[in-house]
Amino acid sequence: RIEPTDIDSLRRGDLLFFSNTPDGRISHVAIYDSDGKYIHSSGLVKTNQMNADDPDFGKRCYRGASRIAGMEDTDGIVRVINHPWYFDRSPSAL
Repeated sequence: RIEPTDIDSLRRGDLLFFSNTPDGRISHVAIYDSDGKYIHSSGLVKTNQMNADDPDFGKRCYRGASRIAGMEDTDGIVRVINHPWYFDRSPSAL
């Protein structure tokens, strides 16, 4: 679920959702780091700032965030260590 979240209330690990379309359709997801920085990949892994005055500002429009910390192992959120794609290389897992 995407919730409009004030940037000041973000915590490390929150998923950030961005749009670059006028209709607000989500087109990019990133992970919040700290101090207004987020990490994402758009061809290359990089960090950007959420502050428009910063030279590392990402030009996409921030639409909201979702906090998954504390929700591990609930419906739809699986820890990597428990996910078969990362540890079970048998053909049935792929």
